Amino acid sequence: MKNHWVICLVLGMALSIACYLAAQTTPENPLAPYIPKNTKSYYIDLLMKKNPPAAELPENERME
Repeated sequence: MKNHWVICLVLGMALSIACYLAAQTTPENPLAPYIPKNTKSYYIDLLMKKNPPAAELPENERME
């Protein structure tokens, strides 16, 4: 009797995992009809340099 519940539990978990994985679909690209089929993807990484921090004001100018 105990084995029956274990088998049902394992089969139920496997079925729920299979349903979860089947429900996941890839997102559709709205621009897909306009992209030619024979294209390669290229990526550009930009490294932007920040401006150096502003110099600290002297104590007497800070109060003004």
